[in-house]
Amino acid sequence: PNQYASQWFFDLQREIPGDILLVGGYQGAKATHLYQGRNINNGGPHPTIPATQRRVRPTWQGVTLRDPGFNSSYNALVLKAEKRFSRGLTFIASHTWSHNLDQGNESLDEGLSGVANPYDFRNERGNSGLDRRHSFVGSFTWELPLGRGQSLGGGWGRGVDAVLGGWQLGGIVSLRTGFPFSVSYPGDPQNSGTANRGDRIGKGTLANPTIDRWFDEFAFVQSAPGVFGNNGRNILFGPGSRNFDFILGKRFDLPWEGHWLQFRFESFNFTNTPTFGQPNGGLRGQSTATINQADEPRRIQ
Repeated sequence: PNQYASQWFFDLQREIPGDILLVGGYQGAKATHLYQGRNINNGGPHPTIPATQRRVRPTWQGVTLRDPGFNSSYNALVLKAEKRFSRGLTFIASHTWSHNLDQGNESLDEGLSGVANPYDFRNERGNSGLDRRHSFVGSFTWELPLGRGQSLGGGWGRGVDAVLGGWQLGGIVSLRTGFPFSVSYPGDPQNSGTANRGDRIGKGTLANPTIDRWFDEFAFVQSAPGVFGNNGRNILFGPGSRNFDFILGKRFDLPWEGHWLQFRFESFNFTNTPTFGQPNGGLRGQSTATINQADEPRRIQ
């Protein structure tokens, strides 16, 4: 069957004094028969005999069947406030509370490495790799009311106005929760030749995670020989991100009509807040649950 996608939404809008528009709404999407690939030469788990000796077609190694067998769904609550430019100020801020579910990334993205049981994807359905539960983004531009033609400093001379007038502030604030990730057990204790995630016997999260110990690895144990573990995919979440990009600008009017010069100071990640990468989900190793990557530091131009 051909893949298809459906999208639907509704929202309520209300304008309040100050040229501000408030919006609250719901957004949903569903994709069916997404393209997938799976190895149909796998013999499944076994207590003792290695998977390489139990291939369905012994003369071949991997036999990849590519068919439209994945599904995905997305549901979100969206809140937004927007102010059109007036009195020197404009802003837009939105918050999305969402949940994205699927059975795995498409083959071109991830291949077959993350699948535990290629004949049953029920245990593969879980948080999508791009699932973000909460995302807030706000941006603003504010022309300071200082200088000629403004509420403050209308009587300033040219010299004072050249120094204190014409300033503008702006910025973008981003607050997001982290992406999900899976944990994996070393080796092949279930003798399946596929993803080994083990059994989950606890929650796995910590009250105060750090980059040296982001999750509780002892909430996961080795599954019984010859049995698929009960642990699902993408069951834990990595660190979120907080970022503030800032701009300070000033406009200088030139003697020629219609000509002006602008000075701009810009800083990306102005507060120099680190955005950490995903923790190491491989269990029972020296770097298990640790984070050793971070995004760009503060940049100024």
